Amino acid sequence: MIIIIFFLIVIVVVWVIWSDHEQQNEEYKHKRERLISFINVPCFVIDSNIWMNENYDALFSAIRSVLQQHSQQLVLYGVQFDEICNVKKKTGKDGGIGNERNRRARLAINRVEQFQKMGLLRIEPVTIDAKIGAYADPMIVKLLVNAAKKNKETCFISDDKELRIRVRE
Repeated sequence: MIIIIFFLIVIVVVWVIWSDHEQQNEEYKHKRERLISFINVPCFVIDSNIWMNENYDALFSAIRSVLQQHSQQLVLYGVQFDEICNVKKKTGKDGGIGNERNRRARLAINRVEQFQKMGLLRIEPVTIDAKIGAYADPMIVKLLVNAAKKNKETCFISDDKELRIRVRE
């Protein structure tokens, strides 16, 4: 009797784990499909602050996987790359490598290089030197607004509330 009860408990636990795993797989598939649809839009922009935030490692891992699977590339706009480089240079003078903003800019540059080496990213246009004072937000607003006016689908990933508000207008 005890063995049968134990066996039933094991079956219930395995079933719960298996059904939870199946549910997670379905959620994963759904999220992956949504990510694929976002990446495939004509105007897909990842804000510089997302590139500089370690909390988005899972997002970049998923994007990398989707891009590899579908043989696609991201575009990082030159002004965004310049903005990141300027943050690194400016904070390097103000506090060196230990400075948090400097560390985050270096993280972004490392991510960009990884994607670039894998053939998953191109910088348009790239310049020899970072333009001093480069600030990507106005370019991003213009790009997304112009794409929307031409009825092009857009996808913009940012955690900058002010910028998201401007883009929506």
